[in-house]
Amino acid sequence: MNNEWVLIENSSTDWTIVIGEQASPSEVYAGAELQAYLREITGVTVPIKKRRRSGHTP
Repeated sequence: MNNEWVLIENSSTDWTIVIGEQASPSEVYAGAELQAYLREITGVTVPIKKRRRSGHTP
């Protein structure tokens, strides 16, 4: 069983950094810092999106 997560491959990503719709300033900052570090080490910008509230919990 392969449990590897490939975040960046061939200079692209299908992943997104998700922050809550009502994220605190420190959570927004943490998302931006993660994005910056990933860009620095891979050259790829992982997009950041805000998660919308849904009417149910998965």
